[in-house]
Amino acid sequence: ISDGMKYSPTKYKVLDMVPEGGNWRDLPEDIQRSYMKKSYFLGGGKTGMARRLSLNEPSLTLTCNPAQNQTERCHPIETRPLNIREYARIQTFPDSWKFTGSISSQYKQIGNAVPPILARFIAYLIKNDIANKNTLDLFSGVGGMSIGFGQEGFKIIVSNELDEQLANEYENLKYHKGCQFVCGDICDPNIKSKIQDKVDGRDIGLIIGGPPCQGFSNANRWQKEMEDSRNMLFNEFLKFVKVLNPKAILIENVRGILTKNSGYSRLKIIEIIEEIDEPIQEVKPVVVQDELSQRLEGVTDPFERKLIELEYRREKRASRRR
Repeated sequence: ISDGMKYSPTKYKVLDMVPEGGNWRDLPEDIQRSYMKKSYFLGGGKTGMARRLSLNEPSLTLTCNPAQNQTERCHPIETRPLNIREYARIQTFPDSWKFTGSISSQYKQIGNAVPPILARFIAYLIKNDIANKNTLDLFSGVGGMSIGFGQEGFKIIVSNELDEQLANEYENLKYHKGCQFVCGDICDPNIKSKIQDKVDGRDIGLIIGGPPCQGFSNANRWQKEMEDSRNMLFNEFLKFVKVLNPKAILIENVRGILTKNSGYSRLKIIEIIEEIDEPIQEVKPVVVQDELSQRLEGVTDPFERKLIELEYRREKRASRRR
């Protein structure tokens, strides 16, 4: 039996009244008011509150905590939050994948992860265009992107993550045979050198990663993205693009990266890449939610993420110039 959070006695009594697939609207009005407090009078559906999942519908997006009032994820039948293994299964992590740290930390790792099935689908779409499957994973997190790309034949040769617990080096190395892991701050020159040393002169076909996205998120309403130091980590990602010159790169982030502050960061990414290659003719956001829902089963509703695939194919451009 997997570990998981527990409800307080008060919350248990409330959630126990909610039917499968229901939420706060299914409660008696007096319970609604006492449970929702000021939220009861606010606009919007607030359907994540006192929410019990359904066995016959896709799960809601998983957050970093299944028992928060605004984003509750109650088990469809039992009155309890989803446990760690259920969380991981919905996010499509292999059952053999073990998470480390406290219960709250494990929920956070899973909730923040790119679902492996989503990464695998992206890998499936681009794998025929990238003959060299040697892959560098930066800002690798708990490993969702690496798992998905590995399942489609990409070889993760080096992986980097700042947070030692989040990195879960043991599981990553067990799952990706021959992968070498560098744990540390990518802004640190010593860490940069270690990553390049691990690459050891090998040609890289693909660099993937999800640089921190808090600064681009709609939740970050007041700080301009050019003022948020977290956003500048894109520069560190792109420095490796300059040095290693892969066939393609894949950056995963929230939708705000394309639009916030007149697309400042999108334009910055293009500017840096154009310094190492010919001008990019088109930067096309790849939105996969509709196609995923049609072709794959068991996919949790993803965040509205944009995956920007910036491909620069020297061979094709050279042939056009001839």
